[in-house]
Amino acid sequence: MYVVIADLRTFANRADSAQIRSGRGKPGELLEKAADCIMSCFRVCVSDTRSTLDVSKKWGTLPIVNSLFKIYFKTNKMQLCKPLIRAIESSNIKDNFRQSHLVTYKYYVGRKAMFDNDYEKAEEYLSYAFDHCYSYSERNQRLVLVYLIPVKMMTGC
Repeated sequence: MYVVIADLRTFANRADSAQIRSGRGKPGELLEKAADCIMSCFRVCVSDTRSTLDVSKKWGTLPIVNSLFKIYFKTNKMQLCKPLIRAIESSNIKDNFRQSHLVTYKYYVGRKAMFDNDYEKAEEYLSYAFDHCYSYSERNQRLVLVYLIPVKMMTGC
């Protein structure tokens, strides 16, 4: 399901760009439609209560949330991230997700906290993302540092 969602997001992003270049449609229109479909998948995963934890659909929630974060940040609809953050933070498996998904999640939550002027929370989440980012992912480390350095300057660390 993760691959399908990632492909849907990529396809919607490219279609949106092509539509804007041709002068038809509004920016982010197709991305918002893709976000609606992805949100439906998220609801299915979150509401899975019948299966045991090792085969639960809840393991798909964090990759789906990360895809939604990417869309919401691109379309400047960051207020839609709050219920997703609450859902992940209240999850009983939030610390057991794959490291790569956790790093992406912490990166976006840290960015959101920065934009909400919650610099202590932003520093905590962005520092986690930087410290746990794979050492060969220089591009990802650079992306985290773009936000972590100003946050550290604001907090005086």
